[in-house]
Amino acid sequence: SVINNIFLNKENAFFNFASLMNLNVLDTKSAIKFLEGLNIDDKIFTKEAISKLDKYTKFHPFYLVKTIQESYIKALIESSNIIQSNHIDEAIDKICDDNNAYFESIWQKVNHKKYKGAIFKGYCKDKNSIKEIDMNKSYKSQLIKELREESLLFNDNTPTDPFLCIWLK
Repeated sequence: SVINNIFLNKENAFFNFASLMNLNVLDTKSAIKFLEGLNIDDKIFTKEAISKLDKYTKFHPFYLVKTIQESYIKALIESSNIIQSNHIDEAIDKICDDNNAYFESIWQKVNHKKYKGAIFKGYCKDKNSIKEIDMNKSYKSQLIKELREESLLFNDNTPTDPFLCIWLK
């Protein structure tokens, strides 16, 4: 959000001075292969933990690394030799708590327009649930375009921040 403000706000001296680049999620096969071979201080991830990492982080680079780090700490505190799915759950809860203020500020920006928040929540749930939102099609299309321009949705309308979706739930 700081970078967006510096380079995308017309009031700032560095407006349009640089272009922002969205990072895509990591390749699923490569990420799973990496996690299966990952050994941090003789601690390895269970298959269930890897599956949960896939489900919740969707292999978003930042959240994957942060969840690995936090789940390792949880396993270390418990003196566990393996990182289990409950460690992933606890890590996700901690990350959501740590980023609560950030998520609140993003949500306030999204939810200020009628239906925009509902559309975003629909995409967090699944792509078909926005069909249930009864509204003008051109306005819906405009709001989806805005969500993409604000880097909240990828071009395929998948949310760019999987943890914002978790937080909203």
